[in-house]
Amino acid sequence: MKRGSDFFRYLEDDDNRPSILAADETDHPRIRRAYAPAFSRRALARQEPILAKYGDALVETLSGMEGHITNIRDMFHYTLFEIVGHFQYGEEMGVLRTGARKSWVHSQPALIKASTLLSALADFTWINLLLRWTIPWMSKWLRKAYFKPSNDLIDHRLQIQSDEPDLIGLTFRNSRSSALTEKDIRANAHIMMLGGAETTMGLMTFLTACLLQHPECFARLKDEIRTEFHDKSQVSLESVSKLAYLDACIKEALRMYPPIPGAIHRVAPPGGAPIAGHWVAGNTRVYIPIFAATHSPNHFWNPEKFVPDRWLEGAEGPYQKDNKAACHPFSTGPRGCIGQE
Repeated sequence: MKRGSDFFRYLEDDDNRPSILAADETDHPRIRRAYAPAFSRRALARQEPILAKYGDALVETLSGMEGHITNIRDMFHYTLFEIVGHFQYGEEMGVLRTGARKSWVHSQPALIKASTLLSALADFTWINLLLRWTIPWMSKWLRKAYFKPSNDLIDHRLQIQSDEPDLIGLTFRNSRSSALTEKDIRANAHIMMLGGAETTMGLMTFLTACLLQHPECFARLKDEIRTEFHDKSQVSLESVSKLAYLDACIKEALRMYPPIPGAIHRVAPPGGAPIAGHWVAGNTRVYIPIFAATHSPNHFWNPEKFVPDRWLEGAEGPYQKDNKAACHPFSTGPRGCIGQE
């Protein structure tokens, strides 16, 4: 079935060039092929110094706040914005060290909330007519606040000659065979920022809350990390990937609090279609909410409980029968998130 595009039109720039999210069946493979090499394990390994740099900056900043109440959600967001921004544009954003661009960071959740609301209102004709002047103005104002800083950074990146393994440089070098244009780069840059920073921030915030609410899990995770690493120089993407309990905690947090709790809907073909034993009328939006799937007792035992052990090899008791294939927080198939691995 065709993917619905109503939601994405409020996430698009005014240039009307479709992003990897909204692209049709012709453009999507072309865009994905161009970006894929930048998300390979080899390419990501080259970004480890960036991860270490801003990880150290976060620890340093938090250490200076000792004894003060700190919004850890914002600190995670600033750090991830630095990481994804540097990976994308090849330069430091300045959010953590100088406080620069904080308004841009906070425009991310505002844009998502507004896009969700506006796409829902678009389904109600009389509301759409009533707000036909207000909706475009709101949408344009929010989009401008978010897209302008991104476009300014792209302009700067394209003006300089750099061998940095950033996303824009890698994508242009890999785009000759897939005809990726500068407009394509601009249409997708903000999506990469949203997908890399906003969703991961939600995951890290919820995981932190879960660990604080379950001190036995926190102690076990801390023990695993401190047993494996005796110095921060030992920490790498490869070594961290071997921490089974950390991986289980992350997966359980994603199950309980998927960063995209709704779903990317599809639209039934004009003539209608049979779905799950029911006939669905043509042009009807259909989707399976990820939150509902991962909290269904049909798929997971004690779905409301934070139980990382359910993801470990050799899980005990009823958790052995959990249907882990029902958990796809970043979608699956050819339209699955390109950076989820």
